[in-house]
Amino acid sequence: MFVLLEHDTTQAAGVPPAERAVHWDLLIEAAGCERLRTWRLAANPLQTAGDIPARPLPDHRRAYLDFEGAVSGERGHVRRLARGAAAIEEFTPARTVFTLDSPLLRGRYEIVGETADSGSLRCLSHSGASGGGPGGCPGGRTQT
Repeated sequence: MFVLLEHDTTQAAGVPPAERAVHWDLLIEAAGCERLRTWRLAANPLQTAGDIPARPLPDHRRAYLDFEGAVSGERGHVRRLARGAAAIEEFTPARTVFTLDSPLLRGRYEIVGETADSGSLRCLSHSGASGGGPGGCPGGRTQT
Protein backbone atom coordinates (compact mmCIF):
# COMPACT_ATOMS: atom_id res chain seq x y z
CA MET A 1 0.00 0.00 0.00
CA PHE A 2 0.94 3.61 -0.45
CA VAL A 3 -0.60 7.00 0.25
CA LEU A 4 0.10 10.47 -1.11
CA LEU A 5 -0.78 13.20 1.38
CA GLU A 6 -0.95 16.95 0.92
CA HIS A 7 0.58 18.37 4.11
CA ASP A 8 -0.25 22.01 4.83
CA THR A 9 1.93 23.56 7.53
CA THR A 10 1.34 27.21 6.54
CA GLN A 11 -0.52 27.95 9.80
CA ALA A 12 1.13 25.29 11.99
CA ALA A 13 2.31 26.68 15.32
CA GLY A 14 4.43 23.56 15.88
CA VAL A 15 6.51 24.17 12.73
CA PRO A 16 9.27 26.80 12.60
CA PRO A 17 8.08 29.80 10.55
CA ALA A 18 10.84 29.37 7.93
CA GLU A 19 9.61 25.80 7.24
CA ARG A 20 5.88 26.56 6.95
CA ALA A 21 4.58 25.61 3.51
CA VAL A 22 2.51 23.09 1.63
CA HIS A 23 4.37 19.91 0.66
CA TRP A 24 3.41 16.35 -0.26
CA ASP A 25 4.27 13.23 1.73
CA LEU A 26 4.69 9.93 -0.10
CA LEU A 27 4.43 6.96 2.26
CA ILE A 28 5.03 3.40 1.03
CA GLU A 29 4.58 0.09 2.80
CA ALA A 30 7.69 -2.12 2.60
CA ALA A 31 7.58 -5.88 3.11
CA GLY A 32 8.76 -6.87 6.57
CA CYS A 33 8.71 -3.30 7.94
CA GLU A 34 6.41 -2.14 10.71
CA ARG A 35 6.50 1.47 9.56
CA LEU A 36 6.05 3.23 6.20
CA ARG A 37 8.97 4.48 4.11
CA THR A 38 8.37 8.22 3.78
CA TRP A 39 9.54 11.07 1.56
CA ARG A 40 8.69 14.78 1.54
CA LEU A 41 8.02 15.96 -2.03
CA ALA A 42 8.37 19.61 -3.06
CA ALA A 43 5.60 19.34 -5.68
CA ASN A 44 2.42 17.36 -6.25
CA PRO A 45 3.26 14.36 -8.49
CA LEU A 46 -0.33 14.36 -9.78
CA GLN A 47 0.27 17.76 -11.37
CA THR A 48 4.01 18.04 -11.97
CA ALA A 49 5.98 16.82 -14.98
CA GLY A 50 9.64 15.94 -14.63
CA ASP A 51 11.76 15.30 -11.58
CA ILE A 52 10.40 16.39 -8.20
CA PRO A 53 12.73 17.22 -5.31
CA ALA A 54 12.31 14.52 -2.65
CA ARG A 55 13.75 14.31 0.84
CA PRO A 56 13.61 11.17 2.98
CA LEU A 57 11.80 11.54 6.28
CA PRO A 58 11.76 9.20 9.27
CA ASP A 59 9.50 6.21 8.70
CA HIS A 60 5.87 6.92 9.65
CA ARG A 61 3.21 4.88 11.45
CA ARG A 62 0.82 2.74 9.37
CA ALA A 63 -2.08 4.83 10.69
CA TYR A 64 -1.21 7.40 8.00
CA LEU A 65 -2.51 5.02 5.31
CA ASP A 66 -6.03 6.00 6.44
CA PHE A 67 -5.46 9.29 8.26
CA GLU A 68 -6.68 12.74 7.24
CA GLY A 69 -6.89 15.78 9.52
CA ALA A 70 -4.85 17.71 12.07
CA VAL A 71 -1.37 16.32 12.77
CA SER A 72 -0.42 16.05 16.45
CA GLY A 73 1.86 18.68 17.96
CA GLU A 74 0.28 21.47 15.91
CA ARG A 75 2.20 20.33 12.81
CA GLY A 76 -0.49 21.19 10.26
CA HIS A 77 -3.15 19.21 8.42
CA VAL A 78 -2.96 16.35 5.93
CA ARG A 79 -5.36 15.48 3.13
CA ARG A 80 -5.19 12.20 1.21
CA LEU A 81 -4.81 12.68 -2.55
CA ALA A 82 -4.13 9.10 -3.64
CA ARG A 83 -4.02 5.64 -2.10
CA GLY A 84 -3.43 2.24 -3.62
CA ALA A 85 -1.17 -0.74 -4.10
CA ALA A 86 2.61 -0.40 -4.02
CA ALA A 87 5.62 -2.65 -4.36
CA ILE A 88 9.22 -1.68 -3.61
CA GLU A 89 11.56 -3.36 -6.10
CA GLU A 90 14.87 -1.94 -4.88
CA PHE A 91 15.80 -0.11 -1.69
CA THR A 92 19.34 1.14 -1.18
CA PRO A 93 20.68 4.28 0.50
CA ALA A 94 21.15 5.87 -2.95
CA ARG A 95 18.07 4.63 -4.85
CA THR A 96 14.56 3.32 -4.29
CA VAL A 97 12.55 1.84 -7.17
CA PHE A 98 8.84 1.11 -6.73
CA THR A 99 5.54 0.71 -8.52
CA LEU A 100 2.33 2.49 -7.56
CA ASP A 101 -1.16 1.52 -8.65
CA SER A 102 -4.16 3.70 -7.86
CA PRO A 103 -6.83 5.43 -9.95
CA LEU A 104 -4.87 8.71 -9.85
CA LEU A 105 -1.23 7.65 -9.59
CA ARG A 106 0.22 4.59 -11.26
CA GLY A 107 3.51 3.66 -12.80
CA ARG A 108 7.08 2.71 -11.99
CA TYR A 109 9.11 5.33 -10.14
CA GLU A 110 12.49 5.87 -8.58
CA ILE A 111 13.84 8.20 -5.96
CA VAL A 112 17.55 8.84 -6.47
CA GLY A 113 20.17 10.80 -4.59
CA GLU A 114 18.56 10.16 -1.22
CA THR A 115 20.39 12.34 1.27
CA ALA A 116 19.10 14.52 4.07
CA ASP A 117 19.01 17.55 1.77
CA SER A 118 18.52 16.27 -1.76
CA GLY A 119 17.02 13.62 -3.95
CA SER A 120 14.39 13.46 -6.63
CA LEU A 121 11.33 11.46 -7.60
CA ARG A 122 11.36 10.38 -11.25
CA CYS A 123 8.78 8.47 -13.25
CA LEU A 124 10.35 5.54 -15.12
CA SER A 125 7.23 4.32 -16.91
CA HIS A 126 3.51 4.75 -16.62
CA SER A 127 0.29 2.95 -17.36
CA GLY A 128 -3.10 4.50 -17.64
CA ALA A 129 -4.11 7.74 -19.28
CA SER A 130 -2.55 8.16 -22.73
CA GLY A 131 -0.13 11.04 -22.84
CA GLY A 132 0.36 10.96 -19.07
CA GLY A 133 -1.41 13.31 -16.72
CA PRO A 134 -3.50 11.94 -13.88
CA GLY A 135 -3.25 8.17 -13.92
CA GLY A 136 0.37 8.07 -15.06
CA CYS A 137 3.46 10.24 -15.33
CA PRO A 138 2.28 13.85 -15.39
CA GLY A 139 2.79 15.45 -18.77
CA GLY A 140 3.60 12.06 -20.26
CA ARG A 141 7.30 12.42 -19.41
CA THR A 142 9.05 9.17 -18.67
CA GLN A 143 12.62 7.98 -18.42
CA THR A 144 13.59 4.88 -20.43
